[in-house]
Amino acid sequence: MEGPALPARPMAPALMLALMSAERQLLSGDLDGALGAYLALLAEEASDPAVLQRALTLAGYGDDPALEFTLAQALLRDRPDPVSRLAFARALGRSGNFGGVLDTLAPLAALAGPVLFDRFVDGVLLAEVDEAERARLAQRLAQRAFVAETPRSLARGLARAAVRIYLAQRLYEDALILMADAGLTMLASPTEVGWRAEALEGTGQLAAALGHLEEGLEKFPDAGGLRFARARLQVRLNDLDAARDDFLSLLQRSGEQADLLLALALIHLDQDLLDEASAYLDRLDALGQRPAQVAFHRGEVAAREGRLAAALALWATLPPGREQGRMLRRAAFWLQRQNDPTLLDRFLVAQGTRYPEALERTALSLADALLAEAGPAAAERVLTHALAARPTPSLYYRRALLAEARGQGAAAEADLRAVLALAPAHAQAMNALGFFLAERGERLDEAQALVEQALRLAPDTPAFLDSLGWVAFKRGDLEGALEPLRQAYQRRGDGEIAAHLGEVYWRLGRRNRARQAWLAGLEGDPEDPTLVETVRRLLGDRGLTVMRRQLGRGLGGV
Repeated sequence: MEGPALPARPMAPALMLALMSAERQLLSGDLDGALGAYLALLAEEASDPAVLQRALTLAGYGDDPALEFTLAQALLRDRPDPVSRLAFARALGRSGNFGGVLDTLAPLAALAGPVLFDRFVDGVLLAEVDEAERARLAQRLAQRAFVAETPRSLARGLARAAVRIYLAQRLYEDALILMADAGLTMLASPTEVGWRAEALEGTGQLAAALGHLEEGLEKFPDAGGLRFARARLQVRLNDLDAARDDFLSLLQRSGEQADLLLALALIHLDQDLLDEASAYLDRLDALGQRPAQVAFHRGEVAAREGRLAAALALWATLPPGREQGRMLRRAAFWLQRQNDPTLLDRFLVAQGTRYPEALERTALSLADALLAEAGPAAAERVLTHALAARPTPSLYYRRALLAEARGQGAAAEADLRAVLALAPAHAQAMNALGFFLAERGERLDEAQALVEQALRLAPDTPAFLDSLGWVAFKRGDLEGALEPLRQAYQRRGDGEIAAHLGEVYWRLGRRNRARQAWLAGLEGDPEDPTLVETVRRLLGDRGLTVMRRQLGRGLGGV
């Protein structure tokens, strides 16, 4: 690991020895010890940017976003250059404040251009960001793209980034409108061709999607992904013979090529022609190429044949990466159709044994997939299994959220305290514990102290401000609740914050302001459960219906 050059200015002998000790721990691989040594150095030499940068780099490798945020903030204050801004943006992203990330990246746009926003979108898509927040981020990207002074190349990158977020949310019509408004032909790369085809297909324009893929393949004839997409569309258009003939002709001309064999296997797999699919996978395997994809699709064949244990054994061989992510979703799909939880246990043991370094990531991804497919009990089982092998803050934190959602307050509190025992500066856990206590009306002094400490670690975080306002509301301090809730809503106007702000207005007798807040929240997320419950509780079913009719007539909140 390489870091910035050491400072050239003179340093006291004692500090020099301490720095050499920290460097030695770093070189020996003792990251925790090195981080502790650098932090101790900062206590003596707080303004040294080289030491600060070293500590920040090491904090980024650990599971301590609050410490990373604090160090990045200090680095930006002492050295406000592009590198420091990028470090601060990364720390904001790890804390979930992607609106702040976008604002931080904006001054760097002229230097980094669209590439910077591609990386920003990658972070958004990998993070735990709710759908309403993603939609707002896409809108902000699109708005910046149409600002008159935005350079054309950057405007294209911003619009392209917004399109990616819309596609991830399956907002295909929004993606197509933005492409048209921004003049994006989406023919600059095979990836872009695939995005536009996906959007066209998602809006039911199959023939147009096929035409766009054909145009893309004329420009990128070797793009196997586009061939696969075209074959799938031909299948959907009931033109399987044309798809098969197309790829067989290419295969005869070019010989055994991996992308063609894979496309043919997938065409047959899509049609449940499992023997034919297996034959093409065998030919692909004989080439010694794409072993992860072969294992993934062989597992799918086995699962469809009713041999789930064999499928899981094949999937357990997949190394961390793209195919493993797809595999976990398919494993969740098939596992929830079985009445045998031991299959899940055996699968997790195999994964943890083969790739122990990826156990946490695997468990979190599989828990998310099972939550969607089978519900919270199955997701919690995965996290509990992983925690028995490797207790980490992230696993405890995710299980706590599941427990709270299931009404298991004591279990959620125990897991959040376990997070803080392992990572005392875990701001998200502090905030969650404070909010959960306030929600139950318990130990409100402790709840307020926890939320205030979280805000000291990550100032202006919308979720933390919302919690602070909600604690004040539960204490009966309605006026004191307003300001943090207003600030939270200005930074991230999601449905839950709108629900809290509106309820405070309602209790203060400011009924029109309450309705405006709720209308604005429903406009952004008409199905937010907290918001719907709040409006229904205070206005009744009729009041909720009236609000939805207002939105249907274009009379949103302000």
